[in-house]
Amino acid sequence: MEKRPDIPQVEGDLVAALMAQVADMRAHMGTMARGNEALSRELAELSRESSETISELRGKLDEQQAEIARLLEQIRLANCRFFGSKSEKVVPEQLSLFNDMDAAADPSAAEPSVADAVEPAAKKRHRRGGKRRIDLSSFETIVIEHDPPEDGRACPECGRELEEIGYDVVRRPRLIPARFVVEEHRTKKYRCRPCCDANADGGEDRAVIVRAASPRNCLERSIATPSLVSHVIHAKYCNAMPLYRIEGDFARIGLRISRQNMANWVVNVHAVNANIKRASYTNVKIQ
Repeated sequence: MEKRPDIPQVEGDLVAALMAQVADMRAHMGTMARGNEALSRELAELSRESSETISELRGKLDEQQAEIARLLEQIRLANCRFFGSKSEKVVPEQLSLFNDMDAAADPSAAEPSVADAVEPAAKKRHRRGGKRRIDLSSFETIVIEHDPPEDGRACPECGRELEEIGYDVVRRPRLIPARFVVEEHRTKKYRCRPCCDANADGGEDRAVIVRAASPRNCLERSIATPSLVSHVIHAKYCNAMPLYRIEGDFARIGLRISRQNMANWVVNVHAVNANIKRASYTNVKIQ
């Protein structure tokens, strides 16, 4: 007679096999979890390295662009020196600096009348001939009065004092050359004398000293003022003057500033302006 299998023993073997499979799955899941953690750390490390690499590449790109701009400027200046006038080291816009006088001269041109300059442009009348009118109404007017001497204000006939009946006006344009002034900023300080005296005598009162806010300059730790830097930028980029000529103009009116200092000012002002634009853009983007 065939022997039947013991059912409890079979069930126990199945349960043991299932438990073993569950243990294997748990071990496998733990291994997978540790693998996921390792992958997460590697991903974070790769992300950090990628950010550093991108920042480094951007820095190198900015340096290369600046170097390209500098080389292009050198090429432009070299072309000016090679093809331009040998007696004047200037940019192409200045090559006709000493020839434009002859080109613009016209002996038949009418001499302008300054007396007619105060008439508004809208009320000007077209004249066939005579002196050309120039509008000087937008300029500051400095009144210079001319009186007869004291002994000349008496009537030569009767000796009585003469009465003023008006004046004749002649207007002429006058150029006031550039001049330098020194700004002396005095930051005032104030104190409370009773409190300070009491504090000096060992009292509990606090010595109170109030100072005015110090003005901020356009460049830190520099003597350059906004007007001075603006003049250098205008002369260099609007009037196409090389730095050595600006340096000579400054020296002729008594200010000794080297072209290196002027170049540093312009570069630093550009950097400050770029930082301000970058900060403004970031602020607007965040908002």
